Amino acid sequence: MLGAGSGLDPATVQEVIGPGAGDSGVFDVRGPMMVADRFDPPAARLAIILKDAGIIAEHVAELSSPSPLPDAAIPPYEAGVEAGLGDLDAAALHRLLRR
Repeated sequence: MLGAGSGLDPATVQEVIGPGAGDSGVFDVRGPMMVADRFDPPAARLAIILKDAGIIAEHVAELSSPSPLPDAAIPPYEAGVEAGLGDLDAAALHRLLRR
């Protein structure tokens, strides 16, 4: 999103970041999905990640522990499921955030 918002071609961003220090297994799988705007077949369905994050959030709440990352991440996943993207790969959040 940052690269595209800066006017960079998403495919070029993927090509440049992929071999560098910013690379990760998740980026290798989901980066090409985002470039192509194709999220099926999913590597991990958005709805499943949201379910798992909810279980973690419930546990964290029971411990009265701060959880700033899940607190920030869960609302976009909820919006993605509400937008009908739940059966697609979690990278489909890219489509939602582009809007």
